[in-house]
Amino acid sequence: MPKFSDRQLTVDEKKDIIAYVRASSETPDPGGYGLGGFGPTSEGMAMWIIGIVAAIAAALWIGARA
Repeated sequence: MPKFSDRQLTVDEKKDIIAYVRASSETPDPGGYGLGGFGPTSEGMAMWIIGIVAAIAAALWIGARA
């Protein structure tokens, strides 16, 4: 970025530009949770594993009652 003198941009304008550049360089996670930063793929896999474990636990619980 070129250097601007105080005649071209005021100090407040320079601070605004710096704040904008810093805010735009921080990218949020594409998914809801940042599970490794891989986006919704890792979230889907985590929920799938939790669902399978819950289904197996329910099947074992029902089988033990019978």
